[in-house]
Amino acid sequence: MGTFPFGWVRGIEKDNWQILWDSHTKAVYAKGVSSKRVIEIGQSSSWVDAKTIADMVHDEPEVYLNLSRLENS
Repeated sequence: MGTFPFGWVRGIEKDNWQILWDSHTKAVYAKGVSSKRVIEIGQSSSWVDAKTIADMVHDEPEVYLNLSRLENS
């Protein structure tokens, strides 16, 4: 068990983001390559559910990775 990568989302907020799932903490998150910022997207108890969340992020990254929206909430 460990950290599982689910691909990349490129060009959001002038950064490229890797989508990851940590099997220990159960967190699905995105990590910015340039900024090193981490955005927790959700929680998932299984790899399969984490993959479903990651697919949603790939389909609509602006919904999940809109940093300005997150910072102003």
